[in-house]
Amino acid sequence: RACAAWIALDRSDEENGGLKVLPGTHKVGEVPHVHHIDEEAAITYVADPEWAEGKVQEVGMEWFTLDPGEVSFHDIMVVHGSERNRSSRRRAGVSAIYMPAECFFDRDMVTVGERKGGLKLDYKNRPLFVVRGDNQHPQNTLLRYP
Repeated sequence: RACAAWIALDRSDEENGGLKVLPGTHKVGEVPHVHHIDEEAAITYVADPEWAEGKVQEVGMEWFTLDPGEVSFHDIMVVHGSERNRSSRRRAGVSAIYMPAECFFDRDMVTVGERKGGLKLDYKNRPLFVVRGDNQHPQNTLLRYP
């Protein structure tokens, strides 16, 4: 029930490792993941490549091309990622996650990757803002946007 917004600061395309998604995979439930060590990667658990290749054959891969200032939106549960930037161009962006006001943001959340021995993500100091309306979950610690 959350949506990711990725705002491009630089041009982002297939050549410099821009965002790619497997359409419709946010509806399949839990996706099988495997441990994948890659010194140049930020994560150590990835969607199982055999499973993902089957989905690519079934639904195709969709690449997002964005110019600076453009934004892409996707369900946070859709299988997504990017390739290494092997171009001479920088690829930078800012990400924000939007969730309904009644959702709870679990700052102690343990990701699938961490449970299986992968990278630990620390959510303890991640700011939450009420963008519209009122906070509907009393356990959320929020920042108020004036």
